[in-house]
Amino acid sequence: MKPFPNIKGSPSRGNPKKGYRLDPAHPNAPQGSAEEYPHINYWDYTRGKRSDMGLSGAEPITE
Repeated sequence: MKPFPNIKGSPSRGNPKKGYRLDPAHPNAPQGSAEEYPHINYWDYTRGKRSDMGLSGAEPITE
C-alpha cells in the first residue's frame, strides 16, 4: 500500500477503501477506550460500507 499523498497529520497507509493510521492519544477520549492511548485506526470497506460488511476500529498501543 502507498501512503496517502498530500495529507498532513498522522502517518497513514492504504487508501479510502482499506488501510490504517497511527494516531496519538486523544485528550477527550472516553476512559477505557482505545483512543485514550496512542492507537492504530484501521478500516476495510472492500466488502461494503461501515453499516454493511465494512470493518473499522482502533487498537490501543499500551506497551
